[in-house]
Amino acid sequence: MFVSVKKKINNTKQNSDVYKRYLIFLRIKPLYKYIFSISNFIKESILALCGAFASKYLNFSAKVCMTFEKGEK
Repeated sequence: MFVSVKKKINNTKQNSDVYKRYLIFLRIKPLYKYIFSISNFIKESILALCGAFASKYLNFSAKVCMTFEKGEK
């Protein structure tokens, strides 16, 4: 009887730790969306700048853009 009660206490302690981690994850989860949107914005703006420079300095910037796009995939 004493052993089963002790196991039960340990189980609830582990469950509460998991639950606390889950609550922390739920608080952090909305930030993922913003992080990905910011990284996509940075990537798109770099590609747009490459396109703007490519029209002016066609040879060099076109090569830079091609290597950047290949590196992303």
